[in-house]
Amino acid sequence: MWFIGCLMAVALLAVGGWIGYRVWPRKLLVPWKNCDPVIFFRNDRMGIAVPTEYLVAKVGDYRETASADLYRDLLRTRGGDDAKSIMVCQGTGFAERSHRLFVPLENNLLSAIPYLDSLASRNLIPDYQLYSWTYKDRSPCQEQSLEFQEAFDKSGQILLRNIPDKRLLAPMADFLVFKSATDVRVFNRADPKPPVLTPSQATELAEDVVIVARFYALPLDYFLGIGAVENNYMGVIGDLNHAVWKTHPQRGDVVLRRRKGKVLVRNNARGVWQITRETLRYAQALYLADLQKRDYAALPEALRPEVLLDPDEIKGATLTTFAGLLFRDLLDHFDGNIMQAVGAYNGGPGKPNLQYAALVRNIAHYARKVIIHAANSDKEQTSSVH
Repeated sequence: MWFIGCLMAVALLAVGGWIGYRVWPRKLLVPWKNCDPVIFFRNDRMGIAVPTEYLVAKVGDYRETASADLYRDLLRTRGGDDAKSIMVCQGTGFAERSHRLFVPLENNLLSAIPYLDSLASRNLIPDYQLYSWTYKDRSPCQEQSLEFQEAFDKSGQILLRNIPDKRLLAPMADFLVFKSATDVRVFNRADPKPPVLTPSQATELAEDVVIVARFYALPLDYFLGIGAVENNYMGVIGDLNHAVWKTHPQRGDVVLRRRKGKVLVRNNARGVWQITRETLRYAQALYLADLQKRDYAALPEALRPEVLLDPDEIKGATLTTFAGLLFRDLLDHFDGNIMQAVGAYNGGPGKPNLQYAALVRNIAHYARKVIIHAANSDKEQTSSVH
């Protein structure tokens, strides 16, 4: 018995050291003064429990409704089984008003803490804090989560054109930042890693997207979906190995091969909308013809198209205008059929890529729900303050 007692003491010291290493300086917020952990064995495996009804972790605290929606769904899809039961709770009072994300956990520190660490290491959560809840703590949070979900679901029945532009911009910018920050190249730490949009860059791009969509009478949600599928709103050069045959090179073309009076030139894509060099030349021709129909002086100066011999010299903001014009041209070509037009943005008018169109549609519908939910929620919060 003395020998077994010594072994147990050594084991407790080892476990205590491990907990101290993993948890320090984290705090477990509990209503009891005595919160010593309890060692237990289940199915031949050791665990460490704390005296609580429910062990949960706060994994996010967001002022913006859009961010709460986006990171909640990110955890649901990538965070494993525990994260599927994630809850959204709201603070009380204007100074504390925020959306707090809580993940219910198994009452076992030996599994809960490594799980949370894995979420943080994969950039799925910024950090975490352990909480001990009673039934009275959990019940209102569950009710708020249900109300939050119901409001989100109803947002899918509202169109973006029914929301004033000023209320759209902030949640749109949040969506753009989120999509760039959760891009697979960012998560996988690609070399070189694409630069994530800053809030100011996202706000500027959101304003440009709304202006161009209104100018060309485009479905705003699908226009957003195209930007997400193409490059997650980041200005990274793409299609570096893409090339086309032409009768003769033009200014700025990089000739890769010559054959029978033709040249093979590099045709890489640029910017948020991944428009290739040759497509930009086509877009400039569209613009010159479109001048007879539309008053481009109504656009802000930074968005007015340019006609340049070298497409690489076209400014980034103008690329949004050209993308809108190309989308408008495709919508007209397919008599307003959005899926055909979106598919042609990727595959060309002769062979629309309907798989691409379906992906754009899914993102468009989700973006609309997030943006409208946030726009309506933020409006209610502002009204309650005044």
